[in-house]
Amino acid sequence: RVGEWMRTPSPHPPIHPSTLKKQLQVAYRNSQRLLKLVNTLLDFSRIEAGRIEVVYEPTDLAMLTTDLAGVFRSAIDRAGMCLRVDCPPLPEPVYVDREMWEKIVLNLLSNAFKFTFEGEIAVVLRSGDDHIELVVQDTGTGIPAEELSHIFERFHQVKGARGRSYEGSGIGLSLVQELVRLHGGTIQVSSVVDQGTSFIVSIPTGFAHLPSERLRQGIACSPQEIAQRIGATRTLVSTATGAASYLEELLRWLPKSIESSGARVSELLLSVPVQPKPSSAPTMRILLADDNADMRDYLKRLLSQQYEVEAVADGVATLAAIRQQMPDLLLTDVMMPGLDGFELLRSLRTDPQTKELPIILLSARAGEESRIEGLEAGADDYLTKPFSARELLARIEATLKLAQMRQEATQREREMRSEVEAAYNQVNQILESMTDAFVALDQDWQIVYLNAAAERINGKLRTEVLGKTHWEEWPASVGTNVEHQYRRAMAEQISVHFEHHYYAPFLYDIWLDIYAYPFETGLGIFFRDITERKQAEEILRQSEARFQRLAANLPGVIYQYVLHPDGSDALTYVSPKCREIYELEPEVLLQDFGQVWAMIHPDDVERVHYANTTSTQRLESFDVKFRLIVPSGRLKWIQAISQPERQSNGDVIFDGLVMDITAHKQAEDRLRESEERFRTLADNIAQFAWIADETGWIFWYNRRWFDYTGTTLEEMEGWGWQRYTTQNTSIA
Repeated sequence: RVGEWMRTPSPHPPIHPSTLKKQLQVAYRNSQRLLKLVNTLLDFSRIEAGRIEVVYEPTDLAMLTTDLAGVFRSAIDRAGMCLRVDCPPLPEPVYVDREMWEKIVLNLLSNAFKFTFEGEIAVVLRSGDDHIELVVQDTGTGIPAEELSHIFERFHQVKGARGRSYEGSGIGLSLVQELVRLHGGTIQVSSVVDQGTSFIVSIPTGFAHLPSERLRQGIACSPQEIAQRIGATRTLVSTATGAASYLEELLRWLPKSIESSGARVSELLLSVPVQPKPSSAPTMRILLADDNADMRDYLKRLLSQQYEVEAVADGVATLAAIRQQMPDLLLTDVMMPGLDGFELLRSLRTDPQTKELPIILLSARAGEESRIEGLEAGADDYLTKPFSARELLARIEATLKLAQMRQEATQREREMRSEVEAAYNQVNQILESMTDAFVALDQDWQIVYLNAAAERINGKLRTEVLGKTHWEEWPASVGTNVEHQYRRAMAEQISVHFEHHYYAPFLYDIWLDIYAYPFETGLGIFFRDITERKQAEEILRQSEARFQRLAANLPGVIYQYVLHPDGSDALTYVSPKCREIYELEPEVLLQDFGQVWAMIHPDDVERVHYANTTSTQRLESFDVKFRLIVPSGRLKWIQAISQPERQSNGDVIFDGLVMDITAHKQAEDRLRESEERFRTLADNIAQFAWIADETGWIFWYNRRWFDYTGTTLEEMEGWGWQRYTTQNTSIA
């Protein structure tokens, strides 16, 4: 039956398409007005019945208000007025029902547009201590003072008010007041006739004043509150009509000449989110290329709210504009006369000055192949017509951000390269100024760097050795400890230190002190010429050997003894002869010099200590003979001779000689005993006896002489024997 009905001719006469279109437009507009009115009345009914459903959720109110105000921008611009939106970011999200806030803003703006013919309409959002304020201000016809107290009454209309339309039910502002009250807020109005009107909406911040069961995604104090607040939803049919109905109503209020020349409502709605966000950053510059004048004008108007835009009609003009001033982004159509989008893209990508320029292609060609073709040609993005303004703006913003990130990365790379070069130059300067030689080898043992000191020691310029392996340049290292140590350092990843003597008769004779440090990609080698040091060490070694031979052949012990300021002492050197005198090894005495003091005969200890102290204090020579009781129990006489010298740190060093004088002391004792026997014998004979030296002076008399002459040794000492043998001298 349906098919039969559809095939049955209509009994009505045919209607011309243009007439039908006009009739449908009238029907659509009136149905939209009726829907808006019914939804408003439904809101009032729900409010009065207590059945209104509110969902409060944290909202970026500045962004939402900016977007809603942007709906009216094109209509206000076409009416010859200015829309000023001042909605800076708020310190925190505000809890509102977003559908209700949309109705509040759209009703106030619609009312301002209806009664304003010139000047501006301003939307201002500001934050207070515990509330936010929305101000919608216009430079319209104003409201008489006697009408202000009735302005929010339901169905009230100002008598004689001059507006763009006389249609209306008088319930819009009353609904706004009810919606504001549902947010715990207030609305105030001030107006001056022929100067303008200002509506101020104030709502508290936070959510303590709101019903907890109607909160969504709120901050809760307990798990139960969290469950309640997150669960707030709508169960009734929404009465939100969106911005389209308001905008269509505004456009009908414009003169026919203006209304017919403008874009469609759908195009105006697409430009809602382009309200520029407050920013201190410089405006980005976009070059727009499209041969379609309408599309070019629309895109320029759309983009100009956020960017600085220059529009051109073809590819040739695009190249000229780029040569004059480099844009931040190129937005170009593919199909253009002369130089099309792909040719333009290839030209820009082959030019070093423009190869990094962000480019977005616009094309009516849909499909994956055309998109791939555009991206393979070098485009940063590819957008197929028709597209929404939101998508275009999002793509442009993303492309600019990516380009900025690439530029920042490139700049960081340049800075890092500069830092690396500066660090390399600094390291190179340090290495070149070093007196030690330095050579760097890679993992293949190839020479990649050597400094001036290495050139000097090797006797070759770096240009002669770079790129060669170490074994090619220094074949004398092969098979030696040098090769063993280098390979060990690389294999075990440890540093090594050693000395090596490079010697070849009539070619080279050099000692090197070598440090090798492995790193991730090779081996760093520091070395210095220590030939002179080695020669000096050899001379010193030979000198020490001669000294040791001399010390071994001396008839005593050579020693060095140090006395520290704190009273402690030590033996720092003792010759091997100590084995004969002290019956101890040199190592034992060096380790414990106290054993020498313990050997001193008890009757001589005080005298030796006194002599040592006196010598130290006066820095006079130390020369003492004393007895030792050596480990074998033998008694020895020794003579210690040394000269003290005070050092800068307070130490006193004694360099001295110890000799065994036991035999000498024994000879003295035997001589003394012999003299005693002689004296006893001479004193007991009856004759006079004396002893004189070769000069005739008498230095000894026997006892018989003193008894006979009655003199003493003191009286007679020094007399010559000739005095007593002269004829004139008598002994009486």
